[in-house]
Amino acid sequence: MREKSKYCQHCLPAQHKNHILEYIEFFINKIISSFTKLPLLFLSQHQFQKISQQFSVFLIKFFALLGLAEFDYNPIESELRNRVLIFFKQGQELGLNLCAVKIFGNYNGEFRLKYKNKTYFYPGIPIKIKDFQSFERKIDNKAKFKQFLNNQDFPMPAGGTCYTYKTAKKIADSIGFPVVVKPASGSLSVHTSLNINSYRELKQAVKIAKQYKPEVMVEEFIPGDLFRATVVGREKIFICKKETANVTGDGKSTIRELIKEKNSDPKRGETDQKNTTLHKIPFNELLEQNLQQQNLTLDHIPDKKEKIYLHNKVILSQGCDIITKTNSANQATKEMLIDLARKLKTELVGFDFICKDVTQSPSAQKFAIIEANSFPYLDMHQFPSHGKAEDVAKEVWKLTLEKIGQ
Repeated sequence: MREKSKYCQHCLPAQHKNHILEYIEFFINKIISSFTKLPLLFLSQHQFQKISQQFSVFLIKFFALLGLAEFDYNPIESELRNRVLIFFKQGQELGLNLCAVKIFGNYNGEFRLKYKNKTYFYPGIPIKIKDFQSFERKIDNKAKFKQFLNNQDFPMPAGGTCYTYKTAKKIADSIGFPVVVKPASGSLSVHTSLNINSYRELKQAVKIAKQYKPEVMVEEFIPGDLFRATVVGREKIFICKKETANVTGDGKSTIRELIKEKNSDPKRGETDQKNTTLHKIPFNELLEQNLQQQNLTLDHIPDKKEKIYLHNKVILSQGCDIITKTNSANQATKEMLIDLARKLKTELVGFDFICKDVTQSPSAQKFAIIEANSFPYLDMHQFPSHGKAEDVAKEVWKLTLEKIGQ
């Protein structure tokens, strides 16, 4: 019998033993949010963010004086995530004076840029050198972003947020089953339950979501494919389709053999490899669970052209596919998402949306924007599994240098 995992099964493949830090973060954010509303403090949320950024830079410089921080012009690529590595490499190609920050011997995700006799620090993505993200909390908090979409009349799933099953039941009654239940903030689909069709399932889903954070979101389940649109500089847009890990049958190979064949693609790195975007499909407990739910095993032989989905969530480290869709996406969709980025007043944002046919207009189908991210995985556009690679890092650096040069 397989030994039970010591990590939370609702966070896999992320390895979390508990969610104490998530609860602490939740209540700290609530306190900060309350403080920014007090007139005596004269500090807006934007100013709190700016102070936080300045304090982070101060700490880096302070640690450097003590010899505890160093600046690495040739960082070890295997120790950096591809989502930030693409900007470092592009910066080097542009001939920029750029280095990675190491504190206590470890890379902390910060980078230093010296440009036109000035020194800048940025966390991962260079466009964050200046505080362009005054709407970050509104973007990353699912509940606040949903409220913003509603106020601006953008298409979104019906639903609401709650803290108890009683309120969740009222929301489900108002929108009807099936529904999706997830934490009001978080990423990688942790503690998310899809296609909930009964009160019994709803009660369990709320319990699962609340294990991660107290605030829960209940919204209608939208059938269709999942897409990511990244808007840079409120003008440029890049779109890709995110598809759960899968294999397509040839009528003679087992699922195990098909996975091994797909994993032989040199573009796919190991599950825990940092400097890669695409990953091999791992043979693990999560894979076996998902196959069992479909009454399948690794020795099953799919029919020719039959597609077998190996996971129920789109997670890069579990071998999902990324398909470029920028050119084929409907123009009305592009214009709508660029307009949304402008209304959010942000220079960089990633939107996840669901629809059945990305070539069709949003008005011609069930279309919903489900969430946004102020720190999107831009490397998905540069290293797709299918389709044309798009040089997003180059566009971000172009915009960044224009902004800091003003």
